[in-house]
Amino acid sequence: MRSRVGRCGGRHRSAGRHSGNDQNRLTHRIPDTPMPRRPRVVTWNGKDVPPELRELPAGRYVVEAVEDQAPPLTPEEEAGIEAALESYRQGRILDSKRAREIIDAALGR
Repeated sequence: MRSRVGRCGGRHRSAGRHSGNDQNRLTHRIPDTPMPRRPRVVTWNGKDVPPELRELPAGRYVVEAVEDQAPPLTPEEEAGIEAALESYRQGRILDSKRAREIIDAALGR
């Protein structure tokens, strides 16, 4: 199993529900700025610190385990990919702007 490491942004603002008692307040920290670095995937033996982590600047990081293999596709997902590839081979393609318009319309945005 491998781990994904992402850096937490610097300043944070709180968002969430507040009760009358500040000690019972539930908050969620949201970064004010986007992550300055993209996630890295490192392999860890569970004991020694990997070199990829030693290269990172000091700061707070999120470490999340990721599976080595993606879950298998369902028959419907496989069929959808095959249909999309066949459409592409036949030249029925859209540019990204038109695709975004279609998706936004379908989602009511």
